[in-house]
Amino acid sequence: MFVRQTYKHTPDRLELEGTPIQRAVVIVGGGLVGLTMALDLSCRGIPALVLDDDNTVSVGGRAICHAHKTLQVWDRLGCLEPVLANGVCWSQGKIFHAEELITEFSVGTTGADGLPPFINLQQYYVEEALINAIAQHDDIDLRWNSKARLLKVDADHVLIEVEGPHSTYQVTTDWLIAADGARSAIRTELGLECEGIRFEDRFLNTSVRLPPGRTAERLFWFDHPSHPGGTILMHQQADNLWRIDFELRDDEVDVATNIADAAVRITGLVGDTEDIEVEWTSQYAVQSKTMSDYRHGRIIFIGDSAHQVSPYGARGGNSGVPDTENLGWKLKRVLTGKAPEKILDSYSDERVAAARENVTRSSQSTEFITPHSFGSHLLRQAVLLMAKEQPLARLAVNTGRLSEPMLYADSPLNTPDEDHWPEGAPMPGAIVPAVRIDTPLGSEGLYKQFNDDFVVVRVSAQPAPIWLQDMEARGDIRLLDCDPGSDLAAVLGAGEGAMVLVRPDMHICARWQAPRQGKLENALLRAQGHIKEGMQ
Repeated sequence: MFVRQTYKHTPDRLELEGTPIQRAVVIVGGGLVGLTMALDLSCRGIPALVLDDDNTVSVGGRAICHAHKTLQVWDRLGCLEPVLANGVCWSQGKIFHAEELITEFSVGTTGADGLPPFINLQQYYVEEALINAIAQHDDIDLRWNSKARLLKVDADHVLIEVEGPHSTYQVTTDWLIAADGARSAIRTELGLECEGIRFEDRFLNTSVRLPPGRTAERLFWFDHPSHPGGTILMHQQADNLWRIDFELRDDEVDVATNIADAAVRITGLVGDTEDIEVEWTSQYAVQSKTMSDYRHGRIIFIGDSAHQVSPYGARGGNSGVPDTENLGWKLKRVLTGKAPEKILDSYSDERVAAARENVTRSSQSTEFITPHSFGSHLLRQAVLLMAKEQPLARLAVNTGRLSEPMLYADSPLNTPDEDHWPEGAPMPGAIVPAVRIDTPLGSEGLYKQFNDDFVVVRVSAQPAPIWLQDMEARGDIRLLDCDPGSDLAAVLGAGEGAMVLVRPDMHICARWQAPRQGKLENALLRAQGHIKEGMQ
């Protein structure tokens, strides 16, 4: 059972005296994404000051469904173990019309790298795991009950005022990362907005403890007899808690969060039992929005401060965590002088494109779940009726297309293909697939090879040429050799002599069937923002 803690930090003399301070990186917001960002930077050797205006973890379920790629990131940051220990793995989903099963689906089994496709765990558990991991990093200064306010934004720094528990003081920072949520105060102070749709529909979010023994799976109902005309989503969490969300009618909004009312709804769904315990209720409205640009000078937006999507499809936290990994390796290179500032524009380019894809997909799901026109309603009813008998109709039943890694096909950091590759092989912009590889320490997931280096996957049983060894010795790249008959070569569609350049966030940025030194060097420059006109 989860025991909520409150946190405090021990102020130093400067904070007690309210003395102005300077930091290279300040993160405003200590939620799931802000804490992940701080750990990511620390693992790359970059200290950060984190300011959070509260002194505890989030309440309620919030983000509960964490995808495979997110788990890979948390493993790299050293906080995955408690997530796996407390979380609920699932791989199956069922969709009902009334009480009749119309379709079911699988999201796959445990990947080749040993991680599940999805794991359900309340956000407060994850934030606690992140906080405990941060406690092992002396270069992360996490300050609770500290509210930040913008004072001045210059071309080369940002000045903020911090109202803390011990004093009010000023902080000058080279880079300010706004991770302060959907109601971002930083975004508001800059006069910026998110563009998109806010749907008027309201949903009741409940966390209820049910007797053990139920199968861990995703359940969705249209027109359940206990909730006619509405939809219900049901997901298991830790501690025998189930997240159950009910679509609300307009006349239910004012009373729906009442615990007794919620208990009646839940009983109508799961049956009459004395063992039901409603732990949490709240309401939310679905919105699918994104800023048009995540970088504004020295201020960079990540997570919900930059984009918000509906919970159907688990695209919220699972898009915020990739924000941190995308930004982390680029900001580290800017701070160490290995890349120009303009590489941070590629963070915005890539993650805005990802957000727009998420907005489109989540809006489509929302329109099917809660039709907003007579035509949409008729279409949904027809699909639900036909889905009982027609396999093609089942494919059109949309209760949320689940999160998956984004393809940065149009990234300015990619080097276009010159060679022919097998159909289906991951192209520049794609993430490298999950696969196990053999290492001196034994077999492990490929993702464990990625931290802060560009990795060159080289398919050959022969020793690397001297020029390639020299690049590795200089620290430009890290070599990962694999046999032409290996699983890694197979998933890359790469034969003898092929070479694939992979970014620190595991996205492919260039590949060749027969590479040459100049080609690799130019691709590496391009991938670090040193883009020159006519560069091949």
